[in-house]
Amino acid sequence: MNTKRNFSEGIPYRCRCAHTVVIFYSKTNENRYRRIYRCEIGLHRKKENHLLKWCDEGLLDENRRVDVEQRKNAKEIEDLKLSLKKTVEEEVRKRYFFFLESILWLFGKLSSQE
Repeated sequence: MNTKRNFSEGIPYRCRCAHTVVIFYSKTNENRYRRIYRCEIGLHRKKENHLLKWCDEGLLDENRRVDVEQRKNAKEIEDLKLSLKKTVEEEVRKRYFFFLESILWLFGKLSSQE
């Protein structure tokens, strides 16, 4: 059901009128017992534009949003892993060269004493 009143992404908690959203069950033959997010005020003022959204559509929206967020977080974690790997490699390289220079310096000192 894509109506004008379906203006909320994900699971709605408030209507545009700032009133809380309640779950109702459809009583129509076509959608009997299908759950609906609905503004309580909109239930009594049907000519006004208040929230009305199928619960399953809200859950699907929420799942899509979470999936996008999860993919974004996974990408960020991979980027952080690569950055950390580069940093560790650079630090190891620096320490290796320092260690190598120290050994060469010691060999130089020992050679000059002989």
